[in-house]
Amino acid sequence: MNERPVPFALFPKDALDHSDHELGGMVLGWFIAEQAHLIGLPVDEIPEEFAEAVRQRVLALETNSARNAAVEKCLHRAASGDLEAAGKFLREHMERGAVEIKFVPIGIEKVRQATEYGKIGGSHRREIRKSNDRKIVASARKILSRRTKRISDRNLASLIEKDTDINHNTVRGRLKPLRDAGKIARNEKMD
Repeated sequence: MNERPVPFALFPKDALDHSDHELGGMVLGWFIAEQAHLIGLPVDEIPEEFAEAVRQRVLALETNSARNAAVEKCLHRAASGDLEAAGKFLREHMERGAVEIKFVPIGIEKVRQATEYGKIGGSHRREIRKSNDRKIVASARKILSRRTKRISDRNLASLIEKDTDINHNTVRGRLKPLRDAGKIARNEKMD
C-alpha cells in the first residue's frame, strides 16, 4: 500500500493569533511547502515556478469529502488571492474543533515531471520544425522556380507534401511565417 510521507512540520498552533489575512497567506504557504517536501524539494528554496504550479493546481482541486471541504475552500480562496476570506474559513474550521490540518499530495510530481518532459519535448519539436522548414523552403523554391503562373498556397502545399512527405496542413501553416522571414519568395506570377 502506498503510504503518504510524514509532513515536514505541523501547522503552527499559534496560527489563530494572526489576522485572517496572515492566516490565509500562511495556509497557502504551508500547503506549497508541504507539496515541495513530498517530492523532496528543500522547503526553504522552493522555485517560484513550482509554487505557481501548486497555486494553479489548487484552483482546480475538488474534494469528494465534506471533512476536507473547509480546507479546500480555504486553499482555493488563498490561491485566488483572497487571503482574508481564506483566513476566515480556516479560523472557523479550527474554532469548530478541527484539531489538525492534513494536506494531501496533489500530484505535483507529475507537474514537475511534465515540465521536465515539456522542455525536452519543446526542444525536440523545435528541431523537427527547423528540419521541416529547411525541406519546405528547398521544395518551395524548386517548385516556384519551374512555375510561370501564380499558384495558390493550398496547391503549393500539396505539391510540397508530395515532394517532402510533410503533411500539407503543416506546410500551409509554415508558408506564411517562412515568407515573412524572407526564406520563400512571394507567390507571384513569374515573368
